[in-house]
Amino acid sequence: MHHLVLATGDCWWSPKAKIPRGVVRRFRPVVRAGGGRLDDTEWFVRMLPDTLPGTAAFECHYGGPQWQGGQWVGSCYMAWTQSASKKMWEVVLKHEPLVKPGLQCPASPWLAGALTPKGRVTLSPEHMFQLCDLERCVGWAVREEAATRKAA
Repeated sequence: MHHLVLATGDCWWSPKAKIPRGVVRRFRPVVRAGGGRLDDTEWFVRMLPDTLPGTAAFECHYGGPQWQGGQWVGSCYMAWTQSASKKMWEVVLKHEPLVKPGLQCPASPWLAGALTPKGRVTLSPEHMFQLCDLERCVGWAVREEAATRKAA
């Protein structure tokens, strides 16, 4: 899937094969549950409800869930069907301060990540790298969960 950084416009192809073996399988229960801790890290994910079929959105928190003092540092938006891509891109553009002006929707499937204002000032470069990595890992877990639900 295409992985887009909304603040810079950087975009690259992120194949599932580049994710370490077993990570997607371990993250799928977190996605299925609507969120939780990612392995035994300080990273937490909260899936956002009520997205359209073929799309998903999730928040990334560092140090715990927000209600337990963790910091909401990133937001991610996804679309994996052409029919849903335009509608999800409209959602992305509503967060204008986080999106580089003039940015165009990538081809489906795509994952777009944005740092929150808090994330921009509190995350170290190492944590920003971790966030980018976990975005794609969670993104692939979301895709697998969606495929499983569709097949059922």
